[in-house]
Amino acid sequence: MRSSKKMREEINGILKKGETMEGVCEREDGKMVFQLHRYDLDD
Repeated sequence: MRSSKKMREEINGILKKGETMEGVCEREDGKMVFQLHRYDLDD
């Protein structure tokens, strides 16, 4: 993922079938840092 000039960006993604994640990328000390808010794995 390429860093943007935004201060905050929400990210939702499918990692593989039945596996999803949600989180936020925020600028912290000049770097983009990802914080995972939710992870789901369907059994």
